[in-house]
Amino acid sequence: MRPSAIAIVALSALGSGPALGVASSLPSGGCSADGSPADSEMNRTAMFSCLDNDNGGTWNEDRKCGGRSWYKTHFLWDSIQDCYNQCAYCILQGIQRGVPNINCDRQAGAASCSIGYF
Repeated sequence: MRPSAIAIVALSALGSGPALGVASSLPSGGCSADGSPADSEMNRTAMFSCLDNDNGGTWNEDRKCGGRSWYKTHFLWDSIQDCYNQCAYCILQGIQRGVPNINCDRQAGAASCSIGYF
């Protein structure tokens, strides 16, 4: 079933919607940080570059970048780009604050995705 033009516009107005494109299943989720105090040794420039380069690739891909392990996982979530668009601000804030571990989860109906680093 394809979403109606109205549903697509409604999702577009919120930013990137879930890949399922179901207006009744708008994304929810959260951003969680773990680790205190801030990591003063974090190479923020490298981490920003890692974030910029994390909007593609494949699901369930673990990689090292900027001295951290990065991951992106999903269950029924179709588009890595959609998940990235929904999580980029959360992760950007974590990098700016020197948070050593961060996780962004998004959910829409039964679909979910997660992007983060530790």
